[in-house]
Amino acid sequence: MSTFQDNMKSDLDDVILNTDELAEEVTYTPYGGSDATVTVVWDDTGVEERYIKDNLRKVAVAVVEISKTDAASPDTRDKFTRGGATWAVNAIQAQDISSSTMEVITFDQRFIGGKRIRGGE
Repeated sequence: MSTFQDNMKSDLDDVILNTDELAEEVTYTPYGGSDATVTVVWDDTGVEERYIKDNLRKVAVAVVEISKTDAASPDTRDKFTRGGATWAVNAIQAQDISSSTMEVITFDQRFIGGKRIRGGE
């Protein structure tokens, strides 16, 4: 008999983190760990000006949802690589028993300039 938690994990994997639906594969590098290809839902939210180490900079911002199987203990020192650009985890926005949602940022000009690159393109 499956539990509620099993059902949530199954729904996450079968529907939300399905690369035929909403998800894509990117590289995830946990702080102090090794690179791994993972499946995430990636939502580019735009370009913003933010203070980074006392300097006002333009950054591209995205929200990423990842399975707890791939990122059991996400950290703001973790990184993602997508489309050749490195994205830093800026904030852990939400966590539940099956997934984590994080805000990520990059200074890569390909994203700041408005061109969006999907996955490994």
